[in-house]
Amino acid sequence: MELIVPVIILMIIPLIILIVVFLYKSLYRRHANHALNGEGSTLRYIEPFNFIVMLLLIVITIFSIVSYSEIKVGLKNLNNNGEINQLSFNINNRFSSLSDQIDELQAKINEMEERTKWIIEKSFEYDYNELSDDHQSIVVDIDFSLRTLENTSQIYLLIIDKEDVNQSQKLLIENNEFLSYTKKVELSLDKNYSIELLSENETIDQKEELFDIDFKTNLTNRIQFKVFAFKVQNEEKPSEFDITIDNNHYGIEVFKLSKISYNIYKGSTLVEQKDITNEVYGSGNTYLDIYKYHGNINFDYDESLLIELIVEDGTGKTTTIRSQYLYEERIY
Repeated sequence: MELIVPVIILMIIPLIILIVVFLYKSLYRRHANHALNGEGSTLRYIEPFNFIVMLLLIVITIFSIVSYSEIKVGLKNLNNNGEINQLSFNINNRFSSLSDQIDELQAKINEMEERTKWIIEKSFEYDYNELSDDHQSIVVDIDFSLRTLENTSQIYLLIIDKEDVNQSQKLLIENNEFLSYTKKVELSLDKNYSIELLSENETIDQKEELFDIDFKTNLTNRIQFKVFAFKVQNEEKPSEFDITIDNNHYGIEVFKLSKISYNIYKGSTLVEQKDITNEVYGSGNTYLDIYKYHGNINFDYDESLLIELIVEDGTGKTTTIRSQYLYEERIY
């Protein structure tokens, strides 16, 4: 009888959690639909996945507290090594059972999540070789498939500018009986986007995220640089420095750098500004160019010096890359 009760509890807990998760997701979806319809609410709902994680943490915490209490009681009543071994065996079994229960629960949650997904397949594709004539935008193919769609529903593709939602677009998608869709959209290379899908009919609206397309971030991060100062033997302070620039141009000619310059600051004071376009040297391959520059420090060196890089590529876009401290000393 003593073993039956814990076993029943372990069987019931996952069922209760699944029911709670299902009810919460229903409330969350209802709240989201009300928000789409402009209906205000004083309640704030966290994302379902975060809610599930929170429930798991609560269960694990409760179980840990109970187990810890049992261990303390057990330790007080120990008389010999045999009892210690038995207690250790019981503890290992208990935690192994809990781990199995959590894995089973997670599998059920994942299965339930897949079954409730509205969008079952999604992808996007673009080719940097197909830039617009002014090199400022590119056409992206967006593909997706739906599990179901009400006959009276109309679907829209939401193109949301992450920095300015007022510049967002709502594009109509033509319905088809196979529930598989392709839409071509032209996006700016200087923006980051969140792409969502919206379904509207007379009774309910539904919205789900597709993916993010972050052209601005990706094209900025493709350029990296590092710098270090060094001093010749017998010198007290560094007198020279090197810059290395990595430019991932994806094999696209207009993404190669056409101008390179730097600024050096001591604190907030600009102490040197120089165009080094014609002074860099290096190598490259199909997708990556590596530029190097060697310069002299023509001012008093100290560890407050900052250097930032300003580059321009063939599209005419100028990028200022974050400053780095010019204090990594090497002796030659």
